[in-house]
Amino acid sequence: KAGSSERSLGVLVLLTVPLAWGTYTPVVKYMYERMDPAVPGFVFSAGYYLVAASTLGLLSRMQGGGPKEEDVANEDGNEGDASSITARGGWELGSYLFVGNGLQVVGLQTVPADRAGERAHFILLLLL
Repeated sequence: KAGSSERSLGVLVLLTVPLAWGTYTPVVKYMYERMDPAVPGFVFSAGYYLVAASTLGLLSRMQGGGPKEEDVANEDGNEGDASSITARGGWELGSYLFVGNGLQVVGLQTVPADRAGERAHFILLLLL
């Protein structure tokens, strides 16, 4: 029964993803239209990425996601623990997301939300 409960919770969490993605662009456009003075795009992105990183770090520590005992060899041939390699990869991927999202926010300052949504869907279809 516990496995069924975890699965149901996981499905509910996944169902919130389209809601979050679908409301992002209109909320950002609304914010830039109503705020005076407007927050620069990269500052806005840095703010919510900082909140996200802090939250995930806190949750990881609460779940015991600290350093592990097992050692693995990294690409330099040196020994390092799995959590440090995972953390380094997370920072790298997070940096790519930050730059891409920051550019998206800067673009949303100049392009109407409906046109930005159409372009995003077109690019997504090209990538698939």
